[in-house]
Amino acid sequence: MPSSATVTSHELDCADRTANRHSFKVMVTRSMKRTCDKRCFRRAVQILFLSAVTVVSCARGTSFHPARLDFFGKRTRTAVEVARTRPIVACWVLRTNTPDGLARSFAIRRGWGKSCDYLEFIDDATPGIEVDWVEKYEDISAKSYRAWEFMHDKYVNISQTDTTMVDFVLKADVDTYIIWENALTFLRRFDSALPHYIGRELVDPRDGAFVAGAAIILSKQALRSLYEATRTGSIACSRKDFASHKQAEDVALAHCLKEVGIYPQNTRDASGAERFMVFNPQKMYSEDDPLPRWYMKRSLNTKRGAGCCSAEAIAFHYVSAEELAEKTPVFKDGVWSWTQRKEY
Repeated sequence: MPSSATVTSHELDCADRTANRHSFKVMVTRSMKRTCDKRCFRRAVQILFLSAVTVVSCARGTSFHPARLDFFGKRTRTAVEVARTRPIVACWVLRTNTPDGLARSFAIRRGWGKSCDYLEFIDDATPGIEVDWVEKYEDISAKSYRAWEFMHDKYVNISQTDTTMVDFVLKADVDTYIIWENALTFLRRFDSALPHYIGRELVDPRDGAFVAGAAIILSKQALRSLYEATRTGSIACSRKDFASHKQAEDVALAHCLKEVGIYPQNTRDASGAERFMVFNPQKMYSEDDPLPRWYMKRSLNTKRGAGCCSAEAIAFHYVSAEELAEKTPVFKDGVWSWTQRKEY
């Protein structure tokens, strides 16, 4: 039989353990209560804040969306707003309705054209366009005049309700390759509500600055200004004057935009290298094939090889049908070249 002293010691030990467990439970309970109190207090503050803002909004006759505030009432962007940080771009490609033109169009549609939010191929069979030109090289200016008008009416005119208004309209030739990721990154710099005229700037001694026709991007406001000028008696923006430039549709566009105070943007990168090329990568890096005289006279950057083309290049021109259909340009060791495109 155990002694009374032993029993008393055991009982005290058990009592101590019980007391410790009770103290721990009390401590945890109090801690949880404090945490709950904080959360409930924050939630109550949020509800009061939302209620106050809603009342003020209703009094002012404005709309309010509680889902756009985080837990502490700070303004956050909705998924739609985040998506809209990517510019919406409508593309149009100047082509002839020939076997080669159709084959290149098919390659563009399956290649870089898939990234356009809207894509149009402009020829005399395009539905909805006014055709008052002849499908020949010497009549490209007249054709481009109607193409810009068509793109304005379909994608920029706010009276149109069956399509989303775009931020930019990109024009490309049927032998132009657009590097879409670089194009979107660059366009994010510009407010489309302002008149921007973007592409490869060339300067002609007689005609002044213009954007080469291989790839031309107009902000929606620039296209509105162009359209309004064609309707208000501007000489340079009249159909007659525009068409008189024949194959020089890029010069015709520059003359019209200059009349409304819109000039080419500087699209070179920080090193002075070009983002928009009027030739393909092979020619820009070739030592055996000299660049043409007209280019050397009009280009602000006459470099070839290293330093000619930006790592952020957006466009190459005179691209073969095979390259359009099967290749993609890559920048490696300071040089742009073609690699086989992966199909996903």
